[in-house]
Amino acid sequence: MGHGYSVETPTTTDNVFKRNLAVVNHIAHFSQAMLATQGENQASNFWITAARNTFIGNEAAGSAGSGFWYDNTSDSPTVFEDNTAYASASRSTDLDFVRESGLLVVVEADVTLEFGKTLLFNNSMGLWPTEQGHQIYKDFTIANNGVTVETAGAGRATFRNPLFYRSSLLTQYGGTVDFDSPTFVDVSGGIYSSNDIFVPWMADYRFKNVKFVGGAGKGGNLGMPSHCVVEALDDSFLPKGFYVPAEFPHLATSAMTLEVLDSEGEVFAYRGAKRLAYGNFRVLTSPDGFEQRGSQLDGFLSSMVRSDGLEFESFEGATHIIGNEEGLS
Repeated sequence: MGHGYSVETPTTTDNVFKRNLAVVNHIAHFSQAMLATQGENQASNFWITAARNTFIGNEAAGSAGSGFWYDNTSDSPTVFEDNTAYASASRSTDLDFVRESGLLVVVEADVTLEFGKTLLFNNSMGLWPTEQGHQIYKDFTIANNGVTVETAGAGRATFRNPLFYRSSLLTQYGGTVDFDSPTFVDVSGGIYSSNDIFVPWMADYRFKNVKFVGGAGKGGNLGMPSHCVVEALDDSFLPKGFYVPAEFPHLATSAMTLEVLDSEGEVFAYRGAKRLAYGNFRVLTSPDGFEQRGSQLDGFLSSMVRSDGLEFESFEGATHIIGNEEGLS
C-alpha cells in the first residue's frame, strides 16, 4: 500500500537508487492528514521530492499511480539512466484529476533536469512533464502508451533522439516542445495540442531530423498539422516553415499559403516563413468570479486580436480554440 521507495523531503539528496524493483502498489484508504501531504493518494513505485539523487537501472511495474514521480521538485541536477516503467497509472481517474504516468515530472522552479536512456511501455500514460523549468529527455523509448506534455508558459520540454512506437502526443497549457532526431513508428494515436489559447504566437511543436519507420510517412500519417501548429526546422518531416491547420484559417496570415501535405491530397495546412504575432486576449470573468484568458469553460465568450487587425471571437462554451481533436465546438 502506498509508495514503494520514497525520497521524502526536499533535503533528502545525494542518495543512490540502483537496480531496485518495485511491483504492484495500491492506493491506500487512510484518514491521517500526514499521509495526504505525502501524496499517498497518488501512490507511486518511486516517490521523489528532491531531484538531486541518482536513479540507475530501476524497474517500476504495475503501479496504481506513477512508476516514477518527481513531486514538486525545485532542485537540480538529477541522474536518471536506464530505468523502466511498465503498466503504470492503472487506476481509474473518474473521481479526481490525477496526472499519473510511467514518469511524472513536476518541476516548480526554473531549473534544468536531464533524464537519460529510459524505457516506458504499456503504461496508461507514458510520460508527463509538467510545470516549469527546462526538462530534457534523451534516448527515451516510449511504446504503447500516451504522452502528455504540460508546461507553464515559460516551461520547456526537449526530446533528443526519442523513439515513439504506437504512442500519441498531447501538449497543453504551455510553450513549444522541441524534438531533435525523433523516430516515429506507427504513431496511430496522433499528435495534438491545446496550447494556442494561451500562446498563439508560438508553434506547439518544433521538429528537426525526423525519421519514419515501418510505413509511417509525412503529413497526415502523423496526425499533423491537422491538430496542432508545427514548425519544421529542416526538410526531414515537412518543408521548412510554420504550419497552421487548414481548419483554423483565422490563425493564418495573408503571407501563408494553403498547401497539400500528403500524397493522397487529404491533408492541408497554411504554411509560412514565420508565425503571426497576436495582439491581446480579452480577459473575461465567469459568473463565479474566475478569470480566464480564453474559452475553456462554459459561459465564456472570448476574443483575440491579430496583429493584422482581424478580431476572432470564439464560440461560447468552446473547449479550445485550436488543437481539440474534435475541432471547435
